[in-house]
Amino acid sequence: MSDGTGASELAANASASAWRRGAVIEVRPLRSLRSIDEASPDELSDIFSLVGAVQREHMPDGGRVEFVHGAGNTLVIRVHPIAPAHPLRALRGFVPGQEVPLVDVLRAGLRLATKVDIVAAFVMLSGLREIKDDLEDALERGAHVRLLTGDTLSITDPAALGELLALAGEHERLEVRMYCSPKGQTFHAKAYVFVAHDDVGIAYVGSSNLSRSALNQGIEWNLRAVAEQAAFAEIRARLAALWEDPRSQRLTPKLLADYRERRPAAPPAVEAFDVPPLPPTPHAIQVAALAKLKLSRESGDLGGLVVLATGLGKTLLSAFDFATTGWSRALFVAHREEILKQARAAWGRVLPGRSLGQWFAGKRDEGADVVFASIQAITRADALAAVDPERFDYVVIDEFHHAEAATYRRLIDHVRPRYLLGLTATPERGDGADLLELCHQNLVFRAGLVAGLEAGLLAPFRYHAIRDGVDYAQIPWRSGRFDEALLTQALATREHASAALRALDEHAPRGDRRVLVFCCSVAHADFMATFLREQGVAAAAVHSGPTSAPRAESLRRFAAGELAALTAVDLFNEGLDVPDIDAVLMLRPTESPVVFLQQIGRGLRLGRDRPKSHLTVVDIVGNHRSFLDKLDALRALLDSGLGRVEVLRALRGETLALPPGCAVELPTVVIDLLEQLCVREREADARPAVLGLVPPIQLKLNHNHADPILMLNRERRPDTPQGEVEVEVDGEPYVLRFVKIAVNVATRPGSKDNVLPDILRRWFGARAGWGKEFVTLARRHGRWRLEPVREEVAPIRRGVPFYRELAVAAGLGPLSHAEPRAEVAAIRAAIAVDAKRHFVVQIEGDSMDGGETPIRDGDLVLCEWVRERSLREVEGQPCVLAIADGPELAEVVLKIPVQDGPGWLLRSRNPREPDRRLAAGVDVRVVARALGPVALA
Repeated sequence: MSDGTGASELAANASASAWRRGAVIEVRPLRSLRSIDEASPDELSDIFSLVGAVQREHMPDGGRVEFVHGAGNTLVIRVHPIAPAHPLRALRGFVPGQEVPLVDVLRAGLRLATKVDIVAAFVMLSGLREIKDDLEDALERGAHVRLLTGDTLSITDPAALGELLALAGEHERLEVRMYCSPKGQTFHAKAYVFVAHDDVGIAYVGSSNLSRSALNQGIEWNLRAVAEQAAFAEIRARLAALWEDPRSQRLTPKLLADYRERRPAAPPAVEAFDVPPLPPTPHAIQVAALAKLKLSRESGDLGGLVVLATGLGKTLLSAFDFATTGWSRALFVAHREEILKQARAAWGRVLPGRSLGQWFAGKRDEGADVVFASIQAITRADALAAVDPERFDYVVIDEFHHAEAATYRRLIDHVRPRYLLGLTATPERGDGADLLELCHQNLVFRAGLVAGLEAGLLAPFRYHAIRDGVDYAQIPWRSGRFDEALLTQALATREHASAALRALDEHAPRGDRRVLVFCCSVAHADFMATFLREQGVAAAAVHSGPTSAPRAESLRRFAAGELAALTAVDLFNEGLDVPDIDAVLMLRPTESPVVFLQQIGRGLRLGRDRPKSHLTVVDIVGNHRSFLDKLDALRALLDSGLGRVEVLRALRGETLALPPGCAVELPTVVIDLLEQLCVREREADARPAVLGLVPPIQLKLNHNHADPILMLNRERRPDTPQGEVEVEVDGEPYVLRFVKIAVNVATRPGSKDNVLPDILRRWFGARAGWGKEFVTLARRHGRWRLEPVREEVAPIRRGVPFYRELAVAAGLGPLSHAEPRAEVAAIRAAIAVDAKRHFVVQIEGDSMDGGETPIRDGDLVLCEWVRERSLREVEGQPCVLAIADGPELAEVVLKIPVQDGPGWLLRSRNPREPDRRLAAGVDVRVVARALGPVALA
């Protein structure tokens, strides 16, 4: 009911009625009263009974009662809502330390405030790490943080300043200054100020510096002032003046270097009980790898490749190795910022005294001892040319299977380090030879899942697949991934979630179970967290979106057992360590086998504080070819060398060999589905392991004074076969005899005649074995193959489709929507080409005319179809891209896709051409990869 003025009636009794007008509730006596004194006792009782009733129902946080006069000077009782107290106000007024540590208050303040000011005379690495995760959460949420420390007595830890400098490089909302005290003056202030968005604020002033002992353990008194007190305003005013004081200097690499230089080796131990964090030490597998790396350098090698399974610490290994060399400068290169940030943190723990610089995200601190650079930033023509080739003693290239080898080749050809180390956990299909080529054909060390299990460093896994009832054929697939909104709509249902939870409960019963749930989107992660809580599972959604639970607090609660599940999208793929999980629930298709292995790898690490017998993985498998990536990831993890159908056949017959303690359970319905998908892909066994690296073994020709033989180096390649082994040579089977140091006999099946000299002379001529000649022994599709290494490869003439009319313009332009017609052209190419996989187009425009392999107007370019790849999978590579505007094809371009934050740029090789930013929502499909210019035969 309305009174005609916009107010609506809420309740009434015998003497009054209650009306809502906006946020205010009016209680109107039915009899006209000019003051409350005119009310009878019964009226008073009714009026205040109604006031209490509407307060309880409509203003649970309380209300402020006001007596006013309305129309005709009649009495009206207005009830105004009282805003609930801001959570900042609920923090303790006096924090005495020990049983009430200040660190809990600081973490809460960082979680609640939008402006934070910290003044700490001494900042220690141990103290910074107590709040660092919460500090990063606050910055990512949009909070502005200022931190002022001092150089009094040189107590502040340079390693802590280094981490702050790195953090400030990543977050522009963080400002760090150091008060440089003049002679005779000390700087001993400590204050922590937190201000919320509505100017609600508190400040703690007391005795606590930023050290673990002061924040967590010691008797430290800190007293709170609130915004309503004059003391709060004075604290902020004095802090502002101190911040603007000329002696408060912005923390820069130079200021940090100067401070390190003048700081005594053993500063006064004022924070007497603050034990610095112990540096990490190498485990058994890392020790073995370090020994191999040392031997490699002593043998004169200039580089090598190390392959370590996820969870065995390849990044820490590189830091340990650099530390043993005693060299001055290092460069760490990767393709993603997340990897670089994680690597910088790992190296900082091993080398706390070294300066660490950043060359990504718009920063370029190339003067540091160790520089962490993205391959995209450092290989830009102007950037790479400015790098002194001998600037770095030690270069690490991490996970470079993600990018085009040519990109890294430009870097490797430019720099001249004393040693180049390649690192990978999951090298992709077809890149094995390139990886070794980039690392001087030297596989220094390799340790997979089995080695990690045998060393007690990884937990075995038990994988259980369930048939997904979602019809993925109905969800659009674009640019190598499903439409996110429609995929979320299909997966974020109670039916789908219930089926997944039943499977999880079956294979990993509740109790002390801690599970990481990978979802397809932020909305899906939020839905699953809510669903799990409704089912009695304490859960939080942790992701990069605004609805995420506080990351640092959630991880602490998860480790403490207060949360039983974390739902995520891709936050835990790289960079966040959660060893306490004992189950992974995969509720999404995977973007690639690499991502899938990274997600499983989160749980392969052994728990810190609780035993873990194994990791349980419950995974959905649906009716789309992308689910074959999961099969490929399992094949790589098992490292069996078997093809897809071979693995499925072995699973069906329960004959698949598994590492100790591991299990793979695929119901018959899932095996049937995957076999059908293999048939559709037409790959079956013909496809090599996508991620299993079986690098070629290089054998040098020598002679026994009469005939050529092959020499072995088992010290470098302990995986070299022994005894009589069947090997394919020029497409035919032979049996080669591998003895201690050589192969000197090759026979055909059923014959005893040694034909090895004939094979080698056929390849290298009559003088085979007397020159510098090599062959490679490689395992492909479960079989060994021997091939010659040719210094020069003669151009091969092949006929391939040729699109004369396809205007794949390196300069942009609209195209016809008609399907282009292909002719057949014979070309000269230094690689074997396949008419089903390759084609040639003629380029119009000069925007790709630049770099080491320019593509000029009118050039013919050899391309390889890669229609199912995503932009992320071809990042940094020149590609033919189809850009659609709605359902219509708008244009086709030859560009290099580069990720820039959440969006993408299309980059040209011609330095005069600006980057083109893709608008949000534009559909870009990868058509082909451009391999380079070719000529007609």
